[in-house]
Amino acid sequence: MSADEIIDKAGDSDAAKIYFVVTTGDGYEIKSNTVSIDLVDCDHSQVVDPTADKETAGNITEPTYCEICESKFNAKITKGDDVRYYNNLDEAAKDAQKSENEGCTLYPLYNKNGYGGQLVITEGNFTLKYAVRTAFSRPIIINGKAKLTVTGRCSVTAFENQDAFIVQGGDVTFDGLATGSNVTINGGNVTMAANNINCLTINGGNVSISSGGLPKS
Repeated sequence: MSADEIIDKAGDSDAAKIYFVVTTGDGYEIKSNTVSIDLVDCDHSQVVDPTADKETAGNITEPTYCEICESKFNAKITKGDDVRYYNNLDEAAKDAQKSENEGCTLYPLYNKNGYGGQLVITEGNFTLKYAVRTAFSRPIIINGKAKLTVTGRCSVTAFENQDAFIVQGGDVTFDGLATGSNVTINGGNVTMAANNINCLTINGGNVSISSGGLPKS
């Protein structure tokens, strides 16, 4: 709206005109009595990410957030040099399972309230990497044609839930950094370093234990 339109609506022709002034880098001023505003989405180009330099640290208790819009993120996906941040872990998990994201890595990010939903992974070929101190209140279910590698895990206190996985199908690898998890295998093909798993229950499937002794079951 122009200054003249504002004055007309105010009904006072003697009112001072309103100007918007922009000062350029060389000291000049550009003055206009009109302005337009475009609403745009933040490109999250200035993200503070405590996991960026400590991808396997496992005990991070600091949020990941954008300095521009102050959004806090609950997940990220990396593939090569590309990084995408998500407010919603479920949305990130859904994208990680898409064929165009094959080979990506999905990171749950720190959330002081934990994650109260339930991830069900049925397809895709990606890595689930823990780098923060956060606990899932419900088991992660893996079935279908999923090809998943699980790596990393922080230590948890007696007051926190151990992360739990139920494997019903697919191909799953718990590598040597996948620690502190409770794993139930009902089907599928599973490879693991057993000495890092908190509790292992095998009801079916094909299981290969690559190193260490068996945990309690």
